[in-house]
Amino acid sequence: MRIAYLGWGSLVWDPKTLPIVGTWENGGPVLPIEFSRISSDGRLTLVIDEVHGTNVETLFAVSDVDELSIAIEQLMKREGCPNTKNIGSVDILNLGSMTGISVVYETIIEWARANNFDGVVWTALPSNFYKKTGELFSVDNALNYLKVLQGEELELALEYIDKAHKVVRTPFREQYNLLREVDFVHCPRVKNSR
Repeated sequence: MRIAYLGWGSLVWDPKTLPIVGTWENGGPVLPIEFSRISSDGRLTLVIDEVHGTNVETLFAVSDVDELSIAIEQLMKREGCPNTKNIGSVDILNLGSMTGISVVYETIIEWARANNFDGVVWTALPSNFYKKTGELFSVDNALNYLKVLQGEELELALEYIDKAHKVVRTPFREQYNLLREVDFVHCPRVKNSR
């Protein structure tokens, strides 16, 4: 199987031991992405968010393995996921009849077929902004969340946003870039990835 990994966040600039051929490339499927998940260390991270996400061209890398189950295991290991619940995958060769699938899956399937991939694997963590903060995700609420972070927690949060690939342009990131030097001036600026 020819398998692609999809990326839009830290997987792109820090794949760790994920076995890929070459480097991450532009031209992945356009998916609704936003900084609407709060990680265990306090960072706002990028996830597929069908409610608040903005259509963003993702990146892709070719897997160095040719079995979908192994590619899934490798991404689980990289992401620290104990099971496949938060790993999305599509086996183009064995789709059968899929009814009622989400727009995200349809988009990924179409992209895979157009780019001659037999399988696609991606991180499928959900937004948890409301669960963590008690507020619905919005650009203003996300910026206010950042403003209460301090010290290393704030530095890690800003680093993640700054390192996100330049193709990842969301309403939150656009507003963050406008306010970055004023509201977060006490933290070192990290150059955007690529």
